[in-house]
Amino acid sequence: MRSERETLATATTNLQLAVSAKPTPGARDWAFRVERALDTVEQVLHREDDALNSADGVVADMGGDLATSAGMDRRLRRLRRVQRDLSGEAKAVRRMLEGGVREGLTPEACENIRQRVVTWIDTVWHQEQEETSLIYECASIDIGAGD
Repeated sequence: MRSERETLATATTNLQLAVSAKPTPGARDWAFRVERALDTVEQVLHREDDALNSADGVVADMGGDLATSAGMDRRLRRLRRVQRDLSGEAKAVRRMLEGGVREGLTPEACENIRQRVVTWIDTVWHQEQEETSLIYECASIDIGAGD
């Protein structure tokens, strides 16, 4: 049973394992497992994004005293754009997987999905690193503001 507080590392590892497994002919089971693992990663990402964007979150604070530079604002807009792009790509892959669960997938379709998911995971981790950097920078600015 999955933990409600599953970490991004665990969820992406499970997705990597699911997508790297050898599909059986027709790949219906493979598509189902990958779809479930993708859904879990998305849930973790949404939970983290909700916390980041909440009324008491770091990004919410950026509209106030922490919005000290146009560069910070550009980084925040870029992060939000990448979040939307990640969500759109996940939806596109999910549609392919749903079709695979219903009708099966060719080996070529499985490989296409595998490549897209691997690229998606890489982008998720890059996004996480950027968010972490932004959070630390905001905290540094906030702490230094009182000096």
